[in-house]
Amino acid sequence: MHRKKKIHADPCKTCPSGWTPFEDHCYMYKHAAKTWADAEVDCIALGGNLASIPNQEVYTFIRKIINTATNANEQTWIGGNDLAKEGVWMWSDGTKFVAKNWSPGQPDNKGSRNCL
Repeated sequence: MHRKKKIHADPCKTCPSGWTPFEDHCYMYKHAAKTWADAEVDCIALGGNLASIPNQEVYTFIRKIINTATNANEQTWIGGNDLAKEGVWMWSDGTKFVAKNWSPGQPDNKGSRNCL
């Protein structure tokens, strides 16, 4: 079982207290060790999903939130998964998975992991 921190994303016009706005979404980083599934359930309970990364700007913004909150480059759950069909990646909020800024060979599903 893998446990990582998580970052939530919620589409909205104004962000509630504790959330940070960026590109018509609100983001929150929670420094709590959870499985991917538990992190996604927690995000849903807060009205969002684990974050989707549609472009480099969102990726950079999310990295900044994580680095600011932790003073480190923490491994953090995001919404990418291939739970519905092995090798077919999608975001947990249902948006199209078009991310291409991965390290070489990633995502690799090492050890039958179905999430990012």
